[in-house]
Amino acid sequence: MRSVLNWLIAGVGINGVAWLLWALFCAAALLLFRELYRARLALPRVVLFMLVLGGIILYAGTLKIVEERLHIIQFGFLGWLAMRDLAGGAGEKHSLFVSCMIAAVFCFVIVGADELFQAFLPNRQGDIRDVVTGGIGAVAGSALFLLKLNRLPSLACTDLH
Repeated sequence: MRSVLNWLIAGVGINGVAWLLWALFCAAALLLFRELYRARLALPRVVLFMLVLGGIILYAGTLKIVEERLHIIQFGFLGWLAMRDLAGGAGEKHSLFVSCMIAAVFCFVIVGADELFQAFLPNRQGDIRDVVTGGIGAVAGSALFLLKLNRLPSLACTDLH
């Protein structure tokens, strides 16, 4: 991806890439708003959803390195998908707490592995800031999915029959 990013920077400049990322954030926000509309959530959950989404967008705006903003999006999507698979299915296998813990561990393992692999690649480096940034994105994506649920999964473990 570094080659793609360098190609984009050469073509549209670093400010152009930053604008492309903001456009990607806006597109993701529009898709999330569509999900909110389809879920027909109560107003307090919509407000909380908007606060979490706004907070993560504000946090992304504080990041000086463009690639870190992309980590928010990609690992936020991973967190959303992990929670969807663990807590959003009709045949839930775990309590909400266990689902959240499994999703968090899974996402942090993937974020850590990504940085570990980069440490061994030429012209790349692993950075703990990227692990933290990716982890924040994953937690935010997981939280947004949980807020989108029209029903919260049960808090008790269910048997697999």
